[in-house]
Amino acid sequence: MKDNRVELAGVLAEVEPLRASPAGVAIAQAILRHESWQVPGGRRQKADAEVVLKASHDMAPRLAACQAGQAVQVAGFLARAGVRSRQLVLWITELEKE
Repeated sequence: MKDNRVELAGVLAEVEPLRASPAGVAIAQAILRHESWQVPGGRRQKADAEVVLKASHDMAPRLAACQAGQAVQVAGFLARAGVRSRQLVLWITELEKE
């Protein structure tokens, strides 16, 4: 199995309230707005994106406690938003407030 790890910094654009899955697992969701300059192939390029963050179990209350407008750095893995979804989300396993 290959690695699936993503690290990203940005500002939280939206933070949804903590909820529970049908199985009773704590779930939180937010949108991270990222802006940076990257240099692919020697040419400077602006990288900006909004990424859906999800957190579960012990990480969920930590994400839900954040405020919109707060700068954070997150790490986690990419996975589909749901079983039938083609949309990718970043499931966070680490969260650091800046």
